[in-house]
Amino acid sequence: MNPTSVTGRLSWGAVLAGAAFSTAILVALHPICSRLGLVWVIATVLALAAGAYLAARISRQSGALHGVTVWAVVVVATNLSLIPLAARSDPGIAAMLARADSPDGVQLQLRQLMANPSSVDRASLTRAMAAQAGIPEDQATARLEQFESQARSSTLWTFAALLAGLAAAWFGGIRGARETFRA
Repeated sequence: MNPTSVTGRLSWGAVLAGAAFSTAILVALHPICSRLGLVWVIATVLALAAGAYLAARISRQSGALHGVTVWAVVVVATNLSLIPLAARSDPGIAAMLARADSPDGVQLQLRQLMANPSSVDRASLTRAMAAQAGIPEDQATARLEQFESQARSSTLWTFAALLAGLAAAWFGGIRGARETFRA
């Protein structure tokens, strides 16, 4: 085995175990921490550090490599499977996003709004939200404005959690590898 080869030093079993451990911690803490930005960042940092530490301990080599790879796997897995946190905070909007059979296309328009705000006709979206939720248009407008505000805030906290989580995963991997070599 070539000692400079990344694939020879990377244990995917250890990475997946660390990623599963981190994800389980995040899922368990989500109901408690998701509405509190800084607390969510701290929970993410701790979960990723713990998963990276576990991966490095299992692999018995290349702590930083395993830590960063755990971080990457968790980031990809959570982004593929989770509705953005801002949408979950408003039960009305979460219900609209969850409905795959939305006749007015509310789900699609809200997702487009999150990706590219200028691509959505806000007036038609507000009317569709009001009709689907059975509320007046002014309440739908207020919900939409609240959703946009929460989405912007969520984006900042998510970026902070990702950046801090990467550093924590790197550090957790190094720490786990050091503990392995001492044992």
